[in-house]
Amino acid sequence: MKTRMFLTLIIIALSFNTEAKKAKVPKTIAHRGYWQTEGSAQNSIVALKKAQEIGCYGSEFDVWLTADGKVVLNHDATINDIRIEDVSYDQLKNLTIDNGEHLPLLEDYLKQGKLKPKTKLILEIKPHKTPERDRAIAAECVKQVAAAGMGKNVEYISFSIEVCKELGRLVPTEEIAYLASGSVTYTLDELKAWNINGIDYHYGVFRAHPEYVAEAHAKGMSVNVWTVKPEDFNEMMSLGVDFITTDFPEEALKLKPVEAYEPPKFDKILTVKSPNGKLNATVYIGKTIEYTITHGGDPILSKSAVSMTLNDGNGFGINPKLIGSAAKTVNETLTPVIYKKNKITDNYNELTINFEGDYSLVFKAYNEAVAYRFVSNADKSLIIKDEQAEFNFPANRQAFIAYTNTNENEPLNKQYFNSFEQPYNYIALSKWNKKRLGITPLLVETSHGKKVLITEADLLNYPGMFLYPGKADGLKGVFAPYPQRVTQGGHNRLQMLVDSREDYIAKVNGKTSFPWRIIMVSEKDTDLADTDIVYKLATPSQGDYSWVKPGKVAWDWWNDWNIRNVDFTSGVNNETYKYYIDFASQNGIEYVILDEGWAVNQLADLFRIVPEINLPELAKYAKMKNVDLILWAGYYAFDRDMEKVCETYSKMGIKGFKVDFMDRDDQVMVDFHRRAAEMGAKYKLLIDFHGTYKPTGLYRTYPNVINFEGVNGLEQLKWSSSDLDQPQYDVTIPFIRQVAGPMDYTQGAMRNATKGNFRPINSEPMSQGTRCHQLAEYVIFEAPLTMLCDNPSNYLAEPKCTSFIATIPTTWDETVAINGEVGSYVTIARRKGDVWYVGALTNWDARDMTIDLSFLGEGTYKGEAFKDGANASRAASDYKRETITIPADRKLNVRLAPGGGYALKITK
Repeated sequence: MKTRMFLTLIIIALSFNTEAKKAKVPKTIAHRGYWQTEGSAQNSIVALKKAQEIGCYGSEFDVWLTADGKVVLNHDATINDIRIEDVSYDQLKNLTIDNGEHLPLLEDYLKQGKLKPKTKLILEIKPHKTPERDRAIAAECVKQVAAAGMGKNVEYISFSIEVCKELGRLVPTEEIAYLASGSVTYTLDELKAWNINGIDYHYGVFRAHPEYVAEAHAKGMSVNVWTVKPEDFNEMMSLGVDFITTDFPEEALKLKPVEAYEPPKFDKILTVKSPNGKLNATVYIGKTIEYTITHGGDPILSKSAVSMTLNDGNGFGINPKLIGSAAKTVNETLTPVIYKKNKITDNYNELTINFEGDYSLVFKAYNEAVAYRFVSNADKSLIIKDEQAEFNFPANRQAFIAYTNTNENEPLNKQYFNSFEQPYNYIALSKWNKKRLGITPLLVETSHGKKVLITEADLLNYPGMFLYPGKADGLKGVFAPYPQRVTQGGHNRLQMLVDSREDYIAKVNGKTSFPWRIIMVSEKDTDLADTDIVYKLATPSQGDYSWVKPGKVAWDWWNDWNIRNVDFTSGVNNETYKYYIDFASQNGIEYVILDEGWAVNQLADLFRIVPEINLPELAKYAKMKNVDLILWAGYYAFDRDMEKVCETYSKMGIKGFKVDFMDRDDQVMVDFHRRAAEMGAKYKLLIDFHGTYKPTGLYRTYPNVINFEGVNGLEQLKWSSSDLDQPQYDVTIPFIRQVAGPMDYTQGAMRNATKGNFRPINSEPMSQGTRCHQLAEYVIFEAPLTMLCDNPSNYLAEPKCTSFIATIPTTWDETVAINGEVGSYVTIARRKGDVWYVGALTNWDARDMTIDLSFLGEGTYKGEAFKDGANASRAASDYKRETITIPADRKLNVRLAPGGGYALKITK
């Protein structure tokens, strides 16, 4: 008997413990009143009465402010094609709505609401044309509600944050909720700080982010969801929302409790923090692997999943089985071979998480960034079908997005072939053009002036990462599938065009460390202009690279070989190149490049040289003049017989190749970059990758890889319309593209144009912005191999500017980002030995700027300064060179013309 009773008690207890938790029934709010009944209409007095009759918790309605300060009810900004904000109430008072009522006033609604106060009035204030108008209607509504004695019977909602903030200031103890539709713009902490105590989101937002409900409740905020259809009632109720706004209030009032939503359970939660404690990555391990990032208490990324799916049905991060984890701290000094500084502090905390299946997930937390990567520890071949890389933001954010430059009417799978050199679109993530892929690095704004940059590092044998909208406020990585069939074609038959692709993105052999996914967080924009994060995460170099010689290049292509005052016809011929060599020799310029044209066109054969060029003779002549030569090579022409090409031309005395028109970053192309770097190193050749994706650290792994394009450089001005805003782009890339590494931007134009005077000309091209803008770019832009894009004839006519350019270093011992704002201006100082250089750039806005030179330390310093001339706003080539004494307070006041710049050489 006792035994039976004991078993019964166990069964009862088990039944009790396993009973599912029930969600509470949310309160019902009639959307625009109960208008889907006979005699009713949206925002009508009848609609309010109907909602009151059936016992709704609340009746929602929309209001606008007329030009003369009356508050009227209407959903749209217009009625009968009349914009409500722009007219007086007298022009509206005789208009009727669908059920024949005159256009209601707020005071009419308040009177009816007062008759049956059990039904709350949910007052939605529509966003008006200006913040001032938003604040005005908020104040008027509060005034009328108070006058009617309805303060406790009215709750406020709005899509306008200005309205909500004003309400929070005027009536901080009353119910105020912020509305959002497809995306969320502000964090809960921000809303709370403005006395906004509720969120009122579209059901699609909660469907994508069910965690928002619990997060709001944890902060003491109410949660409403709109506009919900009956088939979605139970789903929203299960999440625990407090209110449902619906066009079907009678059905909502009949709801019965359902099983509550259970958030995913995690078997293990691990954390890793930056050395300074500000950046915190939390890793959640359950049926999936997710991570979050905070910085100084600010949410940076909400839960974002990571995984890799393999072709055999297994995967990394899918139903993971944790084995264990290990943590360590690293603090060491790196000594780069070729870089923007001679010492780098490499300080981070590392968390390695090991799983069944012979793989690990590694997180590194630096003071400036969090990075993670998967590692396969198995000595076997793998085929990676896809990778899940999510970057979910806690709210809708403004971002700097560069799309692929393929036709937007092409499907996404056709956009993997592109040149990676597009300007930025400054838009909200929710406004992303869904027809376009985005390229990395990509910059996103977040709370308190902070910014988040997403990129990757250590890309050696894996496709590069594009970005595309993921969850409501998130992005996800997209990777080009592995090429299945390629055909020679494209530009002068120098490319390999992908005809079809496999259903996987990569295949690897043996133990493999996959690329780092980087989430960099900056507290101020200058943090972005001087970071080493990609370099630190790249594989270190092996072997001796002391032979690598950075320097400047007299370049032929941009200026169209268009020299003058000579006795021969300029073009692709020995006479022209000897002229370039003589110019380089006379000015201490290390290199001359032979760009496209020296090899026979359309053959993709680097051993078929045009008859006008005697390359051995040029090589000997250059050597005699203490100048080295670099050859341009189309991708396929270089790759089809890479070793023979490198060996042959190395023996001839050629010092490097500028390899162009790759225009892909699938695994095959990424592997080509590694092989080209390796082959170049074998024959002591520099490699400049043009027509390619952004750098990911290959310049550390193979220091002979001295430059990358992947930038919308000066070449664009040979053909782009005046719609291209190059000065703004120039003050954007130091904070985004340049974070990834050096840029083959090719500056140095001596023909300079104001905004109104610019036009594209192929044979006599010009830059946008001032002469000093061009000079300052030699300080601002990182490029160990830096072009002088204009022709020698133009430089010879400008000896002061040419001397400054020709003598400026291209690698540095120290870098200081002085000031800057993305898209507006930037100032950077760099030191080589005992000499400092300072460069400043502005967009098309003229700018007065104070440059802080306190980094100079004690002593007396003088400077050679190039500043915009008094008439640079009209004649962009106008500049003034002057010798100055650096002020004792180290504060230098300068004025930059529209599209202007400032360049300064400082000596002690």
